[in-house]
Amino acid sequence: MHSEVGDNEKPKGKTPDFLVKYANGSSEYIEVHWSKKVDEEYRDKIEHFSNYSASKGQSKIRIVTELGLTPFIRVNYQLIADCMSQELSFSIEDCELPEHITLNELIETLSNYTETHIEEAYYLIAIGYYEFDMASLLRCDTALKKVS
Repeated sequence: MHSEVGDNEKPKGKTPDFLVKYANGSSEYIEVHWSKKVDEEYRDKIEHFSNYSASKGQSKIRIVTELGLTPFIRVNYQLIADCMSQELSFSIEDCELPEHITLNELIETLSNYTETHIEEAYYLIAIGYYEFDMASLLRCDTALKKVS
């Protein structure tokens, strides 16, 4: 995905920072930017790019600034990104994962299905299979809830 508004109104020259894929099948591109550099012109450009992306059957784009990220949220995103596997080595349908579980319990449960249970626990959080209070630091005793 690469875009900037050109003369013919077709976006070109802009690449969002990353794509988030959620457990419910939806996805969105995230553009992280410093709030002091996000003006109305920039928002319009991203909105145009987002609409163009959606018209081509791709994900829309959302701007996120540092104002929307508390220190814990930034740390959590970094931890998840650094620790997660790139894919699951087992099928989620093959195991019975509970609605509510702590991160530690999830890691222990996944150890019955895979050798990379820690990385795959983070992966399940990263794809939105489980969610938690992002305003709190993700720890072993953090309560996770399955996303329906």
